[in-house]
Amino acid sequence: MIKENTFIKILVINLLIIVISICSYAQQNTDYISKGAKVYIESNDNNVMVHSKDKILLWGYWKPVESKTEADFILTLDANFSVFYTIYAQAITKDNKIIKKFKSKNSFNGLDVNPKRGAVRALFDTEIIPFIHGMN
Repeated sequence: MIKENTFIKILVINLLIIVISICSYAQQNTDYISKGAKVYIESNDNNVMVHSKDKILLWGYWKPVESKTEADFILTLDANFSVFYTIYAQAITKDNKIIKKFKSKNSFNGLDVNPKRGAVRALFDTEIIPFIHGMN
């Protein structure tokens, strides 16, 4: 009876150690979007992609890349126009797992004569950059 209890305790402890070690090696969502990460920008609007790349280069936190294969993550930007240009954004892994969905922002928030650039500026200045810097 004592040997069985000891065996069970040792087994449980070993299983806990294995589970904890596996979890510690798992990549966290925020690891994908850390400083120096390579980002591929995907959008239904070419100008939004251009303005986003410019903003990312100016910010200097991530490195925009030209292909998904070399990227650490993908920033998808869905731009729509009704009264203002509105951008819905999310960061996803290359296998389409959501890292972070950002609140949509529109060109009215960006205060720019170029509505697409204004929407991109609003998205980065009020959503993406504060979120990223808040992680550290």
